[in-house]
This record gives sequence, C-alpha cells and structure tokens, in this order.
Amino acid sequence: MTTAERLIKEGMEKGKKEGKKEGKKEGKVVIAIKLLTKKFGILPSETKDRIKNLDIETLDVLIDGIFEYNSLDDIEKFI
Repeated sequence: MTTAERLIKEGMEKGKKEGKKEGKKEGKVVIAIKLLTKKFGILPSETKDRIKNLDIETLDVLIDGIFEYNSLDDIEKFI
C-alpha cells in the first residue's frame, strides 16, 4: 500500500468514526427533546437550541435524570 493509499484509508476511517459519533449525538438530542416535550409540553426554541449544543456526555446525564426534573426551570438550570 502506498503512502497516499494509506492516508486516504486513514482519512476515510476517521470520517466514519466522526459520522457515527455525530449520528449518536443527533439521536440523543431527538430523544431528550421528545421526552422533555412529553413531560413539560412544547419547549421554547431557545431550550431546544441549547439541548442541540450539549455534548454527548451531558445529553446522557440529561436523559438519565429526566424523571428527576420537576419543571422546565430545572432543565434550564442544568443546561
């Protein structure tokens, strides 16, 4: 394998990993927004935007604790 072929292969593998990670994040954003909407009603667009900008780890914490939040204010304080 030439250096160029190796670099192309490495680039493609990196792209696949990044794509999978971004896909997981998008899925978690959708889940968080759906659950919060079911619990609190229609969410303000600012809240949705803030959720979309969270990292994966913070999204996990938000989703795991969804039943511990008593109000949309609690969510706003967290995010």
